[in-house]
Amino acid sequence: MKIKGFDKDLKCRGFQFEIGKTYDTGAADDEITLCSDTVFHYCDSLEQVHKYYSCLKPNCNRYCEIAVLGREITDGEKCGSNKIKIIREIVGDELA
Repeated sequence: MKIKGFDKDLKCRGFQFEIGKTYDTGAADDEITLCSDTVFHYCDSLEQVHKYYSCLKPNCNRYCEIAVLGREITDGEKCGSNKIKIIREIVGDELA
């Protein structure tokens, strides 16, 4: 499962997301790099996401399952793609 973290308003780096929508950075597959605006960042596990979006402060962050629709790049810990779809919010016992 691919998981993306957000603030409480479902924003990441100032960009507003919505569940069910698809997002594309507009970058070509051969132009994407991590830690840039050419990709949307996410992780392979909640544990990895919690390094960037803490679960220790209730109601401060939200987490969603995503589908990767573009090219994926990774450094082994975080991943990025130029096209993703927000599938659903992860809540309750799934956050443990």
